[in-house]
Order: sequence, then C-alpha cells, then structure tokens
Amino acid sequence: MSYLPSLIRSVLLLLVLSYTPLALTAPLLVSSIRPLHLIAQELAGDHAQSQLLLPASVSPHLYQLKPSDRLLLQQADRVLWIGPELERFLVKPLALLSSSQPIALLHTPGIKMIGGHQQDEHGHEGHDHQGIDPHIWLNVDNVRVIARRISTELTAIDPTHGDQYAENLSRFFDKLELVDQQAASRLLPLKHQGYVLLHDGYSHFEERYGLRRLAAFSLSPDRKPGARHLLVVRQLLDHGSVVCVFREPQYQPAVLASIIGDRPIKQGLVDPLASQAADYADFYRRFSQAFERCLSASSE
Repeated sequence: MSYLPSLIRSVLLLLVLSYTPLALTAPLLVSSIRPLHLIAQELAGDHAQSQLLLPASVSPHLYQLKPSDRLLLQQADRVLWIGPELERFLVKPLALLSSSQPIALLHTPGIKMIGGHQQDEHGHEGHDHQGIDPHIWLNVDNVRVIARRISTELTAIDPTHGDQYAENLSRFFDKLELVDQQAASRLLPLKHQGYVLLHDGYSHFEERYGLRRLAAFSLSPDRKPGARHLLVVRQLLDHGSVVCVFREPQYQPAVLASIIGDRPIKQGLVDPLASQAADYADFYRRFSQAFERCLSASSE
C-alpha cells in the first residue's frame, strides 16, 4: 500500500514535534526518598521534572545504589536529600558529582532539630542530645522550610518560570495548613494514649501533636534491640498501658510478632516513606489517620 511510507513519515514527524525543548531544558530534581519527591513534584509543576531515587518500598537506612541510580544523580540539576544522618549511602556518591548540586535539607536554616532517643544500661529510653532525628518531613513546620528551599532552587535554575514556582508554593502551603489542622483536631483527644513503635523515628510528629510514645523496639532499623530492652517492652505490653503497636510496610521483623504474641493489643500500620500517597498532603493525612485509628478506643 503506497500510503504507508507517507504515514510512517507523518508519525515520525509528530514524535519529533512532541519532543519539545522543555523535555531537554527543564530543571531536573532528583529526590532521595518519596516524601521529598512528592513535595518537589508539586512545586515543579509543569516546568520542571522531579524523579525519585529510592523505591518507596525500601528503607534509606539499608539501601545500596545501582549503576542506574548513579547515572540519574549525574543528570540532576539538584539532588534533594535529608543528609548523612539518614542516607549514609549517599555521602560518597554525592561527593563525586561533577555537575549536580546536592541539597542536604536537614541543614537548611530554619529546620527544627530534635534529638533521637537512646537506651541506657537498664534498657530505658532517654533523649540523645548527641543524635538527631532526621525524619524532618513528619513536621509541617519543617516541610514549609523544605518547600521554600526547593522553590528557591527551582527559581535559581529556571528564573523564567519563577512566578509559576511561587504560585505552586502558595498552593502547597494552603494544602499543608489544612492537613495540619485536621491532624491536630483528630489527635488532640488521643494524646494520652500510649503506644510502641517499631523503631525510633517519629519524634517530629509526636512533638507537634503531643503524642505519648512509650517505647520503640529499636533505635534504627539497622540496629537490633538488646535483650534487656526487649524485656522492658514486654513488661510495658503486660502492664496494659500500651494501646497500640505500630509497624511499617518496609520492615517485617520476626521480633515484633514474637514479642506481641497473643496479647490483645491493636496493631497499626504507618508508612513514613509515603509509598501509597498521591501527594504530600495525602501522605500526611494518611499518616495522621493511621495514628487516629489505632489509638482510638474503638476496634477497627
């Protein structure tokens, strides 16, 4: 059929025309974890690209870079990460970058720092003023600082669309204010309900809403809990002050099931890496609702 070559040429022409200069020149932001990617995606809008480095199904505590990850880092205009306190595996690769500019958001001026927790020799938890809880995206005040920093970086790379980035930031702030108010109203009546976490990493969220965390099974996913500490946790569970035990989709530790045993304690699922969220506001809403469901008196 004689019209086929002409049809093929037409299709190829459309493909060439559809590959606009925007795809070649738009700023590329690469985010280490999905919560940062969700923020960057909204602020980038239609004038910049946002790509995720780590799958949301894996922990930044345990990840190892693939060759394709290293290539993506090289292609980025900005690499958004929390900092060496969370993504230790990125320290050396980012130091070797020749063109991409890494932004360690934990060290952005205005970020609220909260110390992590440690266990003393008796297995009790106390505040560790030497350590920092790097999960800064769990406090909306920090998220405002993060969003403003990302918007500033986008405008520096692409000043032509500075007004659009500013509008995206304003809309993001409006959504953030709403979910913060909703979380506060839901969690205020539950602030005296005690719970246990899989690992220590929620201090920012807990402090904002005055929640009553009693213990964590471990300080970090890559650190096994000591026998003495697990004994303390078991005693807490037997005492009856624990309303809920929270687990995370990224980890399935056998120790959790073995400690809870047949105790009639509710279990909740919280996902700090936003694996199912459509955007950041959706993530924050899901996260706060998970606490509300498990800490409430009624059973699911």
